Amino acid sequence: MRPLLLLLVLLQAGPAVSQEPAVSPIILAPGWDMVVIGPHMEFLEDPHRLYTIDDLTSGSLDSLSWFFPEDISGRYRTDFGFSSSAYWGRFTVRNETALDKEVLLHVLTTNIDSVKVFSPLPE
Repeated sequence: MRPLLLLLVLLQAGPAVSQEPAVSPIILAPGWDMVVIGPHMEFLEDPHRLYTIDDLTSGSLDSLSWFFPEDISGRYRTDFGFSSSAYWGRFTVRNETALDKEVLLHVLTTNIDSVKVFSPLPE
């Protein structure tokens, strides 16, 4: 079975979860064109597919460990193999331009059933 990937996008204006990601944010600066988000993401495995976005934003899952997927050489690993688990991924975006930006998320991994993106409303 292919995994389900659920993404939680954090905007720098205010965190959507009580724990800040341990990885560096994606910075949209003037002249920004494209960025690979993998090295800016960390993940939480949901083996029974029971977690909800409310669980993540309420802090009730803070005791669980988010992880940065890397191989034995410390490089970012791009897949988790075949699993029936859902994986929650999160990354932070900080817009340092004076403009609102439209961003396209292009998922290259082909062994994912679906991707859902959650983002907090602007304050």
